[in-house]
Amino acid sequence: VRAGAEANGGAINIRAGALNLLDGATIATLVRAGGQGQAGNVAIAVAGDMRIDGSNLVLNRPGVVTGIDARLDESASGRGGDIAIQARNLSINSGGYPAIRSDSLGLGDGGSITIQLEDTLDIRNSSAIITTLREGATGTAGTITVDAANVRLDSGSFIASETTGEGDAGTVSLTATDTV
Repeated sequence: VRAGAEANGGAINIRAGALNLLDGATIATLVRAGGQGQAGNVAIAVAGDMRIDGSNLVLNRPGVVTGIDARLDESASGRGGDIAIQARNLSINSGGYPAIRSDSLGLGDGGSITIQLEDTLDIRNSSAIITTLREGATGTAGTITVDAANVRLDSGSFIASETTGEGDAGTVSLTATDTV
């Protein structure tokens, strides 16, 4: 949704056998500053493995992020988009940046993140899955739900919902049927 517009963003639906987001590839839906409405939802269904890897960019192009983003920008009003991922395995190495995020920087709630995996969620190299209500924003950060057989976090990686704005962080629910 562009600045000054009053509308809802369109949905992004992806179905694939495998999905790789590499070196700056981004799936994004947002309500821009000054816009009003809901950012579109992102739904990804992968029969096999999904990989988000922006680790090569950290050295060559710092600040360029690889991943999925559904957000409500500063001075926008409405709601951030929801992100839903289904896959066999999901590996994330975004080199210190949040790889999957739904944020509210404006007036309204952030969207939720739901990840359902048959096997393993592997987050490396200070990467993150996060929902945030940012400073100056009013609303609630979205919830995060992860359901997998195995969950691995290493080297400062994390899953979190946080707030520095006027409102609550969302709930984080992690279910692993095997190991964490």
